[in-house]
Amino acid sequence: MASQRGVMQRIPEAIAGEDGFSLVELIVFSIIMLLLIAGVMGMLTSAFKSSAVSYSTTKVEDAAREAMSTMIRQIRVANAINPASTSASLTFTGDLDGNDVNETATFAVVGGVLQRNGQPWVENVDSVSFTYYQQGSITPLVPGSAGWNTLVKKISIVITLSRESLGTDVARTFEGSVSLRNSLQ
Repeated sequence: MASQRGVMQRIPEAIAGEDGFSLVELIVFSIIMLLLIAGVMGMLTSAFKSSAVSYSTTKVEDAAREAMSTMIRQIRVANAINPASTSASLTFTGDLDGNDVNETATFAVVGGVLQRNGQPWVENVDSVSFTYYQQGSITPLVPGSAGWNTLVKKISIVITLSRESLGTDVARTFEGSVSLRNSLQ
């Protein structure tokens, strides 16, 4: 027991030489840590927003590429352009899937959705426009004029898509053109 008392008496003497941290030092340390944490949180928030905007951009671009590619592929085999087609909608007939059977296809934007044959196809589409040209001409044909649809040899397509992501509007415009392989009827 005597040895335990000796140890117990020495502990307060050992602690007495250590001052520890003052209240001011603890407050300064806490403020510095809060500033560091706030900075890290700001960077993480910024990285998250950037990632979300990048994802939205990728989705918009992928949708536009798919739409443009499919429209070009199908329009290329058109053998008849419907005279009711306009600069905002296109209806045509052709062998769309290579089975030697003519099918009719229509592309138009309704309520922000690009529709294919009246069915929703691509969302977040602001507009699609078609410009029709004769062989070797740079002057567009005027839809609705007499016989215009039988003169079409090239069609230019412009698709504009947009999507909002975390308060940032991501908009892209894609342009393409297609020369018709077949003679029109």
